[in-house]
Amino acid sequence: MLRGRWAPGDRLQPAVLAAEYGASTTVVREALTRLVGQKFVTLAPNHGFFVPRLCANDLRDITLMRCHLESLALKMSIERGDVTWESELIALPRPAVENRASSPRRT
Repeated sequence: MLRGRWAPGDRLQPAVLAAEYGASTTVVREALTRLVGQKFVTLAPNHGFFVPRLCANDLRDITLMRCHLESLALKMSIERGDVTWESELIALPRPAVENRASSPRRT
């Protein structure tokens, strides 16, 4: 779901998932039930399991939380990183920066 394989509202069929992942339907149902508890999946009684739909407010809240979390992770990395960490970070390829720098500027 996190990779976008299933769209919001898609039905998650335990038998299909079990066959695809080589697991029993009992194990898949248990996993889906746990995901319901974590709100990664919704359960409609007598209809099955579904990928939850998100409203604009949910997406806004998720985006805001990710921004705060990623900012905190970066801040902590910088504070706790040593010279080795910093040199490894600098050595990483930066295709986004390089592509932007090489593309023609719009005027």
